[in-house]
Amino acid sequence: MPYFSIIIPIYNVEVYLEECLKSVINQSFTDCEVICINDGSTDGSREILERYALEDRRIRVIDQDNAGLSVARNSGIAWARGRYICFVDADDLIASDLLQTLWHIVETGDYDIVTYELRILMDFEDDEIKTVREEYYRIKKDYSNINVGRELFCKKIENGDYIDSASQFLIKREWLEQKDIHFMPCALYEDSVFSLKCHFACDSIRHIHKVLYTYRIRRDSITTKEITARAPYYRFWQIIESFYLLFESAESDRERKALTEYARTCLECARREAEQISVDLRSKAGGLPDEMRLAFDILGIDMYASRNDWHPHLDGLLRQIENYNEIIIYGFGVVGKKVESILSQAGYSNKIIGFAVTDEQNVSKADNRTKTQVLPIKDYKKNTDAIVLISVGRGLQQTFVNKVIECGFKHFYVINREIEWEIESELGN
Repeated sequence: MPYFSIIIPIYNVEVYLEECLKSVINQSFTDCEVICINDGSTDGSREILERYALEDRRIRVIDQDNAGLSVARNSGIAWARGRYICFVDADDLIASDLLQTLWHIVETGDYDIVTYELRILMDFEDDEIKTVREEYYRIKKDYSNINVGRELFCKKIENGDYIDSASQFLIKREWLEQKDIHFMPCALYEDSVFSLKCHFACDSIRHIHKVLYTYRIRRDSITTKEITARAPYYRFWQIIESFYLLFESAESDRERKALTEYARTCLECARREAEQISVDLRSKAGGLPDEMRLAFDILGIDMYASRNDWHPHLDGLLRQIENYNEIIIYGFGVVGKKVESILSQAGYSNKIIGFAVTDEQNVSKADNRTKTQVLPIKDYKKNTDAIVLISVGRGLQQTFVNKVIECGFKHFYVINREIEWEIESELGN
């Protein structure tokens, strides 16, 4: 029995396959099997696999009809004989010392799961995508002292470091079989739910603060293809799974808070992706399955709306504003200015009576940057037909809410986090 089983799903990746296989077979630690699941490839991938299998007895090629990434990975798990399993996508690369590093960790600690870090490799020029992806995959903290999966999940969520990629997991095969965790066939974001379940089921985990995997981003990959209605639908599935853990498995307020934050992030992703669905695809919304349309209704996504005149980030906000004659924008940073711009574009500029700040000293700073009135929040009249839009980053929102209540305002609305995300994207963060 080999020590490691490396599972590689393959579908029409002849351009990248040889580079991937070379990074796998040239490991410094050689006690492994390489299970290549040929998922119905129609290009030259099968011939490449056959040639490499003849040259290296560790390579096993399993052919199956095209069924998708999840089914291919599940097939690989079923065929695996190694003590530990890891997943490599056929267009990605692994470090030459990946297995050696992992072997040292599990031999000294006997962990059920070991997670590690990755870097991205762009297959095309796009500085914006590169910046966003590099920031997303960069782990800022060291988690080597955490050995329980749910604790690691909570800590990473709290630090903004949580990444749900199965390609960053080494898993004890016996443990995986006992827990009966697998990938959902035909689903999008199958890594997300798989990762979530693994974290909450594992009491013996170790994270290595070391880059051992190279994730290639290419134009025709799953993650860069045109957004369809399936994307927000499977985000809804993520939310359901997180709520299942929230109700059935969460053991502390900290875990409940982390799972809630995860679900909220999934909701934000669903709304962002829905906004990117083309007008042509929206016109076909009536033909969607009933369960998919129900998911969109629950998420508050109007699939019938045109992409050009629909803005999901304003859903709820504009409905609130219609009931008031005066608007006070509380916050003069990037969020506040973005809100002013959005309201003006929507035809509500005549209702904006000014910006509000917390301290007198901030008034003079703001006066030099806008023609709109700027006053301390306490100096505005508490009219019954006025609404205060709390327009600050998430870290200050509760403080500003408390201040609004303290000043005696009856009506206020906290700008949602989807608008914050949009601002961050525009700034290139």
